[in-house]
Amino acid sequence: MVAGFQKALEGQKVGSQVVVVMPPSDGYGASEGHELQKESLVFVVDILATTPVQQ
Repeated sequence: MVAGFQKALEGQKVGSQVVVVMPPSDGYGASEGHELQKESLVFVVDILATTPVQQ
């Protein structure tokens, strides 16, 4: 999973619809040679449920 998702979705509530726009640095920018390395990414995410993080 790309790092930008954690930043974008943390703190959002179940039932929310979130538009996530990630600059290359939060997407695949660190993945040398990846075809999306220099691209901004845009997603629409419907949050249907959550699962607590086990630490």
